[in-house]
Amino acid sequence: MKGKVIKNIADKFTIVSEDDVIFENCKARGNLKQNGKILVGDNVEYSIELGEAVIEKIDCRINEFIRPPIANLQIMLIVISEKPAVDLLLLDKLILNCKIKNVKPIIVINKEDIIKASFIENIKEIYKDSGVDILVVSAVTGKGKDDLVDAIQGKIACLSGQSAVGKSSIINMLLDKNEKVGELSKKIERGKNTTRHAEIHFIKEQNIYLADTAGFSKFDALDIAYNKIEEFMQEFDEFRCDCHYKPCSHIFEKEQDCAVKSALNDCKINKNRYNNYKQIYEQIKNAWESRYE
Repeated sequence: MKGKVIKNIADKFTIVSEDDVIFENCKARGNLKQNGKILVGDNVEYSIELGEAVIEKIDCRINEFIRPPIANLQIMLIVISEKPAVDLLLLDKLILNCKIKNVKPIIVINKEDIIKASFIENIKEIYKDSGVDILVVSAVTGKGKDDLVDAIQGKIACLSGQSAVGKSSIINMLLDKNEKVGELSKKIERGKNTTRHAEIHFIKEQNIYLADTAGFSKFDALDIAYNKIEEFMQEFDEFRCDCHYKPCSHIFEKEQDCAVKSALNDCKINKNRYNNYKQIYEQIKNAWESRYE
């Protein structure tokens, strides 16, 4: 029998079967503990012994994240708001990591009921050529909920973003709970808006697997060679083939030799995105050289 791991606390797993039956406090065969860690999001095969599910095998993963420990993500909802001030560098790191891991990033602008329209328009302008979808919601009024549900239906989606942007409230909205965030925390084992373990909330009626995890807001490193980063910048696609040098970093070359830098100078590439690309490139280059050279 097949199922999906939606919760793991101290090697006690919760599984949702293919016919939506939930098994709690499941165990795993000893060889699985020795040879590979079972992650939330894993598709597994299990048997029933004495009325309890026992995990027998882990299916191949399409991706996995170490921090937080979760597998088979399909969509990352990167939640931002006007307050606290959005960290665009973190946002771009998350987007880049999604593309590397074959996860679809979606920027979710929360608190539509209280933020300025100019903030929304500015974010849309910065990311208009990035290939990243942007949704605007209010977890308080429910505005944008239907668009959000449509975007993640049938997928494993994960929330990420800075503290206090309203990730808990969005979960509350999607789960159709009426409790305040503090009361909801008792249900999802959260303390003062800090998730302590990876968990997927299965919403049967909408066919949604919503992962609420800690760790993405502390994202710091990318598992990729620094000279490959530019391949994931969609804004560069139109111009990189005209660069004189191949490969081209689009950083150290002279403008007359780099079509990307020339496009940047002509305001055809957003400067915020380019400057963040430079910072990420240099951070990973330094880390890469320390590790391998």
